[in-house]
Amino acid sequence: MNNNVWWTKIANAARLISDVTDSVSDRHSVILVYSDDIPFYDDMFETLHKTISSTDASSRFTEIDSSQITTDVESYMFDEFFAASAGEYFPTPNNSRTRFMAENISSDLISTNIWLKAESPVQLEMWRKFLTEYNSYCKKGRNAVFLLIMKDNGKSWGNIKNTRILRYEDYISQYDKYIYCMLEAAELKDCTPEMKKYIAELAIGLSGGDMEKCRDILGFGKQLISETFGVCRTVIPKMDERGVKRVKWETQMKLVFPILEKYRSQLLDLYLTDIKKAIPFTTPTHEVIEDPFELDLGNLKQICDNGYFKMDDKKYKKLVFFKDSRNDLAHMKPIDDNNALKILKED
Repeated sequence: MNNNVWWTKIANAARLISDVTDSVSDRHSVILVYSDDIPFYDDMFETLHKTISSTDASSRFTEIDSSQITTDVESYMFDEFFAASAGEYFPTPNNSRTRFMAENISSDLISTNIWLKAESPVQLEMWRKFLTEYNSYCKKGRNAVFLLIMKDNGKSWGNIKNTRILRYEDYISQYDKYIYCMLEAAELKDCTPEMKKYIAELAIGLSGGDMEKCRDILGFGKQLISETFGVCRTVIPKMDERGVKRVKWETQMKLVFPILEKYRSQLLDLYLTDIKKAIPFTTPTHEVIEDPFELDLGNLKQICDNGYFKMDDKKYKKLVFFKDSRNDLAHMKPIDDNNALKILKED
């Protein structure tokens, strides 16, 4: 599976990359906030690195691991970028090291793009204070650009000069995730189009929308249909059998049930003249059906058993098989894995 499909082929994910790139090109810092984990994080970094470098080849790209900062952010940044010119700084009440860094336009810092991820409340507060003060002293276009990736902690950062706050969830919808699954499933070998749709639908349902788990599930290909629970337990060990059955049933109602209904329609078209002779038809529950197109597969089997139309042994076994499968779904019971695979192959 090609992870970079997400950041390059999914329209809204690519739009997020484009918006971040445009902001950086304009020398605006970006705070990217997310609620759920951002998928394919390393690929996002690589993609942004490429797109930003293509717009400004002269800018530097530096990654900072916030968890490794043992001092305050101001001290870390000063030691990292101004160690050689530390002697030029003279502390006064109105001249903090942050202000010195912001106003020192001869340093490499003003052409640097700094990528960082902060998770703990302490880290986030340190970076909020630093970015607020740093950007307040910077002159337009003469500043470092910070790309801060942070998990939403429910606190507002307010307005920070020269900084855009973007929310991952404002870009990505359930539809984007579905498209990703369909694109990846389309590459699977030895699968019919119906099987690929079924695999994609199962994968997104079982993964709960987690695209990295979804990718791993899709990697099993056809095996996901024939061994759904086994595949799921391999990728998501904590998922119980009841949850897997629910997703299977929902997927089968969406994609397998129409195949069964298509077969019912074909039977009616093929044997309609003979079937009409059994109308009105009384079901085992004493319901009277006068429209032949309202007959279900169980009704059609009974009419066949009563001698109104004849089928060879192979076709009759298929009718029984499809009737039993439809009954399972009607009682909220997922069709057995191998039977589901057989039906998907039939279509």
